[in-house]
Amino acid sequence: MAIESCRSSSSSSSSSSTGYSSSSSASSNADESTDSPTLSPTHKLFTFKCDLGSSNHTFSSPIARIFPTLFQTPLDTPTRTYISESSKRRSRASSFLGQKRRSSSRRNPSATRSSLLTRCSELWFNDGNIVLIAEQQFAFKVHRGVLARHSEVFADMFGVPQPMEMEVDADLEGCQHVEMPHDLADDIYHFLKSIYDGLYFMTRRRSSQFPSLSSVLRLSTKYIAPVLHQRCMDQLSADWPTTLDAWDTRESEATDERGVYLPRESSAHPVVVIELANEMGLVDLLPSAFYDLSRYGPSKILVGAPGRARLLQKEKTQKNCDQDLETSKPVTLTEDLFVRTLQGREQAQRFLHSFIMTHIWNRAPSVDCFYQSEYGSGGRACQESFYFITLNVLRAVGGIACGRDADPLFTLRQAVDMLSRMDFIDGSGCGTNTGEKRCGLRLCGACKADFTEACGNARKHVWMQLPEWFGLQDVIGGTWGTAE
Repeated sequence: MAIESCRSSSSSSSSSSTGYSSSSSASSNADESTDSPTLSPTHKLFTFKCDLGSSNHTFSSPIARIFPTLFQTPLDTPTRTYISESSKRRSRASSFLGQKRRSSSRRNPSATRSSLLTRCSELWFNDGNIVLIAEQQFAFKVHRGVLARHSEVFADMFGVPQPMEMEVDADLEGCQHVEMPHDLADDIYHFLKSIYDGLYFMTRRRSSQFPSLSSVLRLSTKYIAPVLHQRCMDQLSADWPTTLDAWDTRESEATDERGVYLPRESSAHPVVVIELANEMGLVDLLPSAFYDLSRYGPSKILVGAPGRARLLQKEKTQKNCDQDLETSKPVTLTEDLFVRTLQGREQAQRFLHSFIMTHIWNRAPSVDCFYQSEYGSGGRACQESFYFITLNVLRAVGGIACGRDADPLFTLRQAVDMLSRMDFIDGSGCGTNTGEKRCGLRLCGACKADFTEACGNARKHVWMQLPEWFGLQDVIGGTWGTAE
C-alpha cells in the first residue's frame, strides 16, 4: 500500500498501533479488545446477527466496540436489538457525528488534524466525502455511498439526516471523519480494497493472500457486509473443508505436476488459521487445520508461524511509516492447543500402525482369490504383494519419501495407488544392464477390490475421528464429515 504524508508536518503521530489478540477458545469474547472502554451499567449492548458458517451464526459485541464515542453520554433507554431497532441506532449515530464535531474544536490550533495523519494514497479519492481514521494516524478518504452499499452499519450511520449547522473538518479537505480506534489500519485497507476493487485475493489461491482474507472477514463481520463475508467463508471452507472429498481435492491442488507436495503455497499456515478460527468462532475449520498442523514434526509445531506484522503491516514500511512498524513475534499455539495437536498426532500414528499390521502385513487373501482357487497355492502371490506394499508404506511413514509426517489419509491413499503402479523392480542386481524388470504387483482382482475397500473405509473412519482426536468433539456439531 503506497503511503504518503498528508502535508509537510513538523511532528509525527504519538499514537501506538492497536493490535488484535487471539482467544484460546472459539467464543464471542474473541472480538473484544483489551483496550475497549469499560461499560457502565447504563451503557447498552447491541447484538449483531450474521452468517459465519451457513446461516445461523450469532456475533455479539458492544456497539462501543465499534464507535466508542457513542457513549460519552450515558443512555437511559432499555437494551435494544441492533437489527430491529434501526431508528434508535440512527439517533445515536447522529449524536456520534455531533460529538466528533464538538471535540475537534478543543484541539490545539497549532497542530492541525491533517498534519498528524498519514494518507493512504491508494484510498484517498479527491471526490471522497468521508474520512476514516485508523489508529489515530492513518486516513482513508472514501465515499459514503460506496460504504453504505456494502455495509449495513455504515448505511444506517450515514442515513441519519445531519443538522444544517453541523460543521465539517476544514483540516480534512472539508470532509467529516469517523474515528475507528479499535480497527487495525491494515484491516481497514484490505476491507476498503475489497469494496472498491473486488476480492482480489479470490482470483487465484495463494497462501500470501490469507492476511487480506482475514482482514476482510473481520470487518465484514463487524460492519455487516454480507456479500464480502460470504465470499471469505467460501474461500476458507475450500481450504479447510469438513468433508473428506473436499480435503482430497485440496490436497490434489497442492501437488504439482512432478508430484511434489507444496501445501504452504496454496494454503495458509495452519497455526494462523487456528488463531483466526478461535477469534471468529469458526469451529468447523479447526479439525482439518489441526490435522494439517499435526503432520509437522513436534519442533515445527512448537515454533509456529511467522508473525502477523510481517503479513498485515507490509504497506506501512513506505516513506514516513517505518518507525511505526514493530517486529512481530511468531504466532504460536497456547499450551492447551499445542498439547491437543500432539495428542491428535499420536492418535494418527497409532491408528496407522494398527492398520498396517492388521490389514496389510497380516492380510489374508480374499475368499475369492484367483491364485488360491486356481493353483492351490493358498494365495501366496497376493500375500507376497501385500508384504511388498507394507515395506513401501513403512518407507513413506514419517514423510521420508514424500515430505509427509504422520498423515494416515495420505498413506492409505498411497497404498491403494500401489495396486496400479507398473514401476516395481523384479529381478536381481541394479542398473539397466543387470536383467532387472519393471512390473506391477501380482495381485488378483478380488484381493485388489477387497484391499481398496478396506483402505477407503479406513480413510473415512480417520476423517470422522478428527474432532475426537484433537479434543473438539464437544464443539463440533453432528454435521462434520457430511456435505452441506
